[in-house]
Amino acid sequence: MTDATRDAASAPKRDARSRIHRWSAAFTLLGGIWTFVVAVWGGFSFTVFGILLRSHDWRRPLIVSVLAFAIFYLTGGRSTIAAQADVVRTGVSAAWPHLVRIWRRGYVQLAVTVLIAGALLIVGILRGSTAAGGSDSYGYLSEAELWLKGRLAISQPWVKDVPWPNAVWGFAPLGYTPSRQTRFTLGGYGPTQDPWAIVPTYSAGFPMLMALGKAIGGVCGPFVVVPLSGALLILSTYLIGLRLGSPTLGMLAAILVAASPPFLLMHFVNMSDVPVAAAFTLACAGILGTTVRSAIGASVAMALVLLIRPNLAPLFPIFLLWLGWRVLQHPSDRKRHIWRAVIVIAGVGGALVTTMLMYWFTYGTPFESGYGNTAAYFSLSHVAPNARNYAGWFTEVHTALGFLGLLALALPVRALWRDVADRSAVAVFALLTAGVVAEFLVYLELDNSSYLRFFLVCYPFIMLGLASLAMTLRRIHRVIGLAVASVLVMVVIGRGLSLVPVWHILNQGTIEAAYPEVAEHVRNATPHNSVVLAMNHSGSIRYYAGRVTMRWDNLQADWLDRAVAWMAERGVHTYALLDEFELPEVIRHFKGQQLVAILEGPPVFRYGNKVFFDLGLPPGAHVDTIELPVIDRPLKCWVPAEPPHLVWKH
Repeated sequence: MTDATRDAASAPKRDARSRIHRWSAAFTLLGGIWTFVVAVWGGFSFTVFGILLRSHDWRRPLIVSVLAFAIFYLTGGRSTIAAQADVVRTGVSAAWPHLVRIWRRGYVQLAVTVLIAGALLIVGILRGSTAAGGSDSYGYLSEAELWLKGRLAISQPWVKDVPWPNAVWGFAPLGYTPSRQTRFTLGGYGPTQDPWAIVPTYSAGFPMLMALGKAIGGVCGPFVVVPLSGALLILSTYLIGLRLGSPTLGMLAAILVAASPPFLLMHFVNMSDVPVAAAFTLACAGILGTTVRSAIGASVAMALVLLIRPNLAPLFPIFLLWLGWRVLQHPSDRKRHIWRAVIVIAGVGGALVTTMLMYWFTYGTPFESGYGNTAAYFSLSHVAPNARNYAGWFTEVHTALGFLGLLALALPVRALWRDVADRSAVAVFALLTAGVVAEFLVYLELDNSSYLRFFLVCYPFIMLGLASLAMTLRRIHRVIGLAVASVLVMVVIGRGLSLVPVWHILNQGTIEAAYPEVAEHVRNATPHNSVVLAMNHSGSIRYYAGRVTMRWDNLQADWLDRAVAWMAERGVHTYALLDEFELPEVIRHFKGQQLVAILEGPPVFRYGNKVFFDLGLPPGAHVDTIELPVIDRPLKCWVPAEPPHLVWKH
């Protein structure tokens, strides 16, 4: 057989081997991407041409990827890898001087940070909550509506005719409190309060931002505030590192913050934690600056911090000390730094005065918030259990390595912060972190790790400490130090990202969408002049169904039967919407009341884990439960209903 004949005979085998080689490479890459997506985001499902495609187990695509790589390697992959490695090695050698120059100028670090911030902004808008769900999101969003209308009190004149005790509290949904009589006068003047009105519990800063969002962007505008704040938090963390003297420090800290589960969770829900953390971090970055413009930015940011979360006001003396120290640090330019301090103090003072005025007109005294006597929330007896809880939760979320960031903050020495020109800022960050931790150690005892969100304002400082420690380790040894530093950072980041599916972070929009969805069913099932007994849904039913709600937990146990009968005599039908986890507690609360039999029977309809009862049914009435399907729909911005009211018919 000639060589030509032999080549012709072996050509089909070579072609087949080449095709297998190419396809196995493609499946290796596809399987790897698939594994990463499922591992990080918890899987996906979508429909193509009527066929449902879904994947929620990362192990299956990983097995496919490994097997495909084995086939690729056996069909000539070793030589392919070697050839590509040579190409990469040659390219890197040629480009290395340019890459070093770009890195030293900070272009790469800035680009990475901007890319992360942009990705968080986009994903936050696409996957974040667009609904008023539980007490917090409903409270903020409904308060934003009140700001747009120019009033904060919701009048409920029908309450004055109600015979049962604490009726105003019963008709106050989650996030609201009854209006209080004026207890403080100035020169004989005090604002007039409506005794039958309810007012928001929450501070005004975040609802104001949501109101601005709605004024600019319409019904979807309020839901952009948190994603924008999340992106700003990442950029502000980088800016602090840059102003400390190291863009690499800022980039690493920004990445660590972005991978933190408490931040990621709050980035997808409509709560104030991310906005206040972004404003606080931006204020610190502004104070680190040297220009009057940066002082104005710090002043505005700090004012916003206090409007969103006034309980951070006790930290202001630390800022005063910092501002004074910066004046002393620059004797040749003292006048400008004094002006910078005055500008920041003016912003803080204006925010405090504004907050006190709002408290006075809303709650009857400038010295009390919507939560009432705040001193009742704080006690030294909370310190020990809170210290155990928060330490355990922090370890659970960031591993024990996360505490190294706190340790680095507590030791602002050159050995740990060699890249930082002014280590006095590190000491200030340590004091601010200690102040936040001390405040929440004496606060209420809470029950799950999501409350690490209280500390988001100091997460940039903790992650700056961890990033600085990693950079210190890298300098110890060119190879071993870099390896240890890389492992440190990757373990913390990996642990954070591994909790994304566990905490259902990317599903928060879908979870909260259930509130307006079930509210639509309630609106269709009830007349306008009706009352819905609820607690968890006491706000969302008002907001989306336009029905008056009454808190079952604020109705005395022996008044259920009489309250429902009294309202029925006046033409108002009563219903109940409860989550199934609430139901046993409601039954225990009203034990001995005849209407408990209805709550123990079948509901009128069930939507997922939410059950709806008609409390006006005659005893023993037969009920056929309607099982409403829970359908995954694209997220949308629901239009709120008209505010509800009641009319007693005589």
